[in-house]
This record gives sequence, structure tokens and C-alpha cells, in this order.
Amino acid sequence: MKDDSDSRSVAVGFWALIVAAVSVMLTLVHAAVSQPFVSLDALARLEERAPFQHRLLVPLLAATSKLLTRWSTPTIYWVVEACAWAALVACARQIVIGLDSRLSRWTTRLVALTVVLPVSAQVIWPARFRVFAGGVPIGDINAIVHPLSHIVALPNLYYPWDVPSAAFVLALIACVLRLHEAPTAGRVFTYLAIAVVACLNRETTVLLVPLSVWSVWRSWPRGRSIAFGAAQVMAWAILMGAIAWALQAPPNVEATLPGGVYEWYLWTNLKTLTYPLYVLTTLVPLAAGAWLPALVYWRAGPAAARAVAILYVLPAMLVAITFGVLHETRIFTEAAAALWVVALLTLHARARRT
Repeated sequence: MKDDSDSRSVAVGFWALIVAAVSVMLTLVHAAVSQPFVSLDALARLEERAPFQHRLLVPLLAATSKLLTRWSTPTIYWVVEACAWAALVACARQIVIGLDSRLSRWTTRLVALTVVLPVSAQVIWPARFRVFAGGVPIGDINAIVHPLSHIVALPNLYYPWDVPSAAFVLALIACVLRLHEAPTAGRVFTYLAIAVVACLNRETTVLLVPLSVWSVWRSWPRGRSIAFGAAQVMAWAILMGAIAWALQAPPNVEATLPGGVYEWYLWTNLKTLTYPLYVLTTLVPLAAGAWLPALVYWRAGPAAARAVAILYVLPAMLVAITFGVLHETRIFTEAAAALWVVALLTLHARARRT
């Protein structure tokens, strides 16, 4: 028994080293290929413009860390990101365990590790080049195309909440899947507690509300289920309003919507998609291809996979192309993490039928 315990401890320690190494490697690569779009120091001082400063969690961690350490501001953000990569894998492992407890420990761990592929595909790996025909940009590419006028290389943009947002999405989807099995008080509390913290990181957490309502729809009375969703939206609105009121962040000078916070890019992005090059280099590599098994085996997928795809992935992508710039592939980070779950659920269901 002691030998089994010792070997298990060694295995856990070895796995922890693998996750730590992968997390640090991805963080260093992300640091090398990207540049901050907003001032990291201003974020830590809570002085950046809206809506960036409203994403409060990581800047607060940075501000607190600066008081306790002598690390530079960028170093603090990169340490937080390394922890976020590790948390992403940990959340993925919980989803895999919940999906099939019969898998061996190492199979579970290795499957969970694949979650870094769709997320890194959005925030790290795309080689962002803008192709010009004369003086008109016609698309972003990941490989050399012909014919073309000239190519301008653009660095990836870094936002400190991107990778943590993917980890929160996986954590909340894991909670939702457990709620769907049995919506106990403890599970509801866990989901709501994580949701509150996730909202401090990024306001788009509210897009998970319909999925949470689906999770309790078959177990609770209809009125209670609807009230569960409505209460979440109300709490989110109050929290976001309180943050905006407390911070009084400067308005976004690029804002094109009332309130001076958000920018509207829907029509621009739809026009961009008329160029086949953008479709090939932005949508095809989405989530490292996790959308492909979800699409091919759609009918074989379980109800949970379809629910995540319809109730969360599609709305998240619509919000991304409405308020984000299409060639910034990071706008699909949360949707990519959720697509990994959809692909995992679908492939597992398909494997069990064959």
C-alpha cells in the first residue's frame, strides 16, 4: 500500500512539473509574440480607460502583488498568466473526469492537456500578417499567398484577462455539467461563487447564464429556472454598474456606441468576411480545428454538447464579431475553450457508439 501511495505521489508530482513547464513555455511564447494594447501600469493603478479597466480581477492582483513584491508590472502579469494556463488544464481535467471516470489517470491528464491547443490558437499561434492589394488591406494570413501587393507584419495583442477568461469558462461549464446531473445547493453555490469572480475578470461571463438555466430546466419548476437566470442577469448588471461607478474610468476614445465604452465592428467584420482569405485564416483555424468534429459528428453528440454550442459558443462568437476586430483572433478565446468541450463531448459519444 505504501509503495502504491509513493508511486502515485511521484506520478502527481511529475504531472505537476509537466503542467508547470507547459504553462511557463506558453506564457513566455505569448510574451515574445505579443505586445500590450493597453498600459499594464495604468491597469495596475486602476487608471486605464473603459471598458478595459472594468475587467478588474487581474489588475487588482497585479496591484496587490506590487505591494508585496519587487517584481516589475509585466512580470506580475506573466506570472498570473502562467497560473491561468495551469488552472485551464486543471479545469479541463475535471471535465474529462466527469465525462468518463473509466479512463486511466494518465489518459485523463493527457486529454486535459490538449485544451491548451484551441486557446493558444487564439492568443498565441496565429501569425498576424495583413495582406494589401495596392493600399487596401484584403485579409490576414498564416502563410504566404499569391498574388499580392505587399505584406505588413502585425504583432499579436496582449490583454491580461484573456487566458484567465478561458479558464473561468471551463470552470463554469464544468459546474453547469454537474448542475445538469443534480442541481444541489452546494453545486449551485459553487457555480455562483465562480461566476461572480469570473465577472470581475470579464463582463462576457454573463453569456453563460442561458446555459446555466438549461442545466436546471429539467430538475426545477419552470418559474424557478427562469428566476435563476433573471437573478443572475440582475446581479451581473448591479456588479458591472458598481464597478463603473467606483472606478470612474476615462471613456474609450474609440467608442462608437453610447456611453463611451464599447466599439461596434459588426458591419466592418461582415464586410471583411466577404474576402475568402479572412474566412480561411480566421475561421478555419478557429479553436485549432475543434469545431470540425463538433460539426461532422453533430448528430452523434450528446445534448450537453449541443447545449454548450448553441447556448454559449454561438452567442459568444456573435458578441465577439460585434464588438471585436475580426483579425484579432483573441476575441474568440472564450468560445474556443467552450468548443474544446463540445468536441470532447462529441468525440466521446461517438467513440462509445462504435
